Amino acid sequence: MQLKLLDFFTDSNAFEKLEELKAMDITCDAIISYANRHADELEKLAIKEPNRERKAELLKWHIYAGRSRQMLPKQFMKCFSTTGLYIWES
Repeated sequence: MQLKLLDFFTDSNAFEKLEELKAMDITCDAIISYANRHADELEKLAIKEPNRERKAELLKWHIYAGRSRQMLPKQFMKCFSTTGLYIWES
């Protein structure tokens, strides 16, 4: 559902949908922020790690977690579905 497609004149649930979309936006921003913090921390840990195998593992996870910074909306929605977080659709 897109915000611009909400019809407040004919849909009696439009306000509830609007509030849910706002909540989803806030939640998505929080998830991206959470992933970015982890990506930054993984990078710091990798820099300090003396073990080559462990360093490579940390850097791999750093790249994976940091991808949320570059995700397109469709890819981000796919992330939700693969983690079991399902988004409401009208």
